[in-house]
Amino acid sequence: SVQSQNSDRVEVQHLILDGGSTDGTLELTSGYPVTLVPRPSGMPLVDAICLGFDVAEGELIVFLGADDLLMPKALDTVAKVYQQERCEVLFCRTRWVDEELRSLGELAPMPRWLTARAHATLGWCYMAASATFIGSALYRRMGGFDRSYLKSSDYEFYSRILRDNIPYSRVQRAVSMYRRHSENESLQQDSAYWRDRQKVLEKFAPHSPISNGLVCFFLKAWIYARNPVWSYHQMIRKIRSGTLRG
Repeated sequence: SVQSQNSDRVEVQHLILDGGSTDGTLELTSGYPVTLVPRPSGMPLVDAICLGFDVAEGELIVFLGADDLLMPKALDTVAKVYQQERCEVLFCRTRWVDEELRSLGELAPMPRWLTARAHATLGWCYMAASATFIGSALYRRMGGFDRSYLKSSDYEFYSRILRDNIPYSRVQRAVSMYRRHSENESLQQDSAYWRDRQKVLEKFAPHSPISNGLVCFFLKAWIYARNPVWSYHQMIRKIRSGTLRG
């Protein structure tokens, strides 16, 4: 999905940070114009992401997880909006899919009125990393991802963008597929996950529990109303799992 993106408008630098996979990834890459970036085995995910951003030479950078896919001509779409609006951040629509790539609905780019305070109350990062394009110059000016967040470095970084009122573009076409399954890193709600979530709340959210609850309620109401197909699949998943929370 990445190799098909090169065009007259876009030149792709494709970096692969392999952490010691045994599924044939390295053998497969030998036939493609990609750059393998040495990544020590056992390196935390956030450190690997930072390594990729530090090595990348492009004007815009996007991170794809091993399960993520770019949609056809996605980078052409992003480049066109970028050339027109010249914002150093682009939040794009993303499509959630299951393990067989069946659609689970799409999430629209975040609303213009979303603030860091409101985003922090949500408890999870609304913007998918695979559908968020960051200018390399802006990334470096902001000091990059905070490596103390082992599970939520993107959540904290995007909240910082909102807090600092960084101008951004919204791309209404789905540019990536986020594959949802039980092994997703974001679903592994271990102690690091809960610690990161609390740190985001303390850093950006209102200090009043009542304010937090009200803001979160209205933001979730907007999310579910704005993304009806995605909302339907979320409700089905919650019913099957025996919880309607979140």
